Amino acid sequence: MTRRKYYLDSKIVQVLAYLVAKLEGVDLTMLPLLKLIYFADRYHLRKYGRFVTGDDYFAMQKGPVASESKSVIEDIERGEGIGASVLGIKRKASVKHRPFVL
Repeated sequence: MTRRKYYLDSKIVQVLAYLVAKLEGVDLTMLPLLKLIYFADRYHLRKYGRFVTGDDYFAMQKGPVASESKSVIEDIERGEGIGASVLGIKRKASVKHRPFVL
């Protein structure tokens, strides 16, 4: 893992941990999490001139998607990567679009 990727992943995990803590008890799937990250980045960009996550966005059918954030969430759902270890999620055999709850 490169230094930049580790930095991005750790920022994204911090944002996800914050969102999950604030929305405790709410079942969050990937789409709402990506939308919340987009709105947080958009607000932060307008106020401070930079993104919170530092992620790259791509236009998709259901709206803009932060590419590295999507990868981190997919890793967490599989129980892999820095996000799973930080959030204390154990590896699952196979997961298909489960809600993201701790």
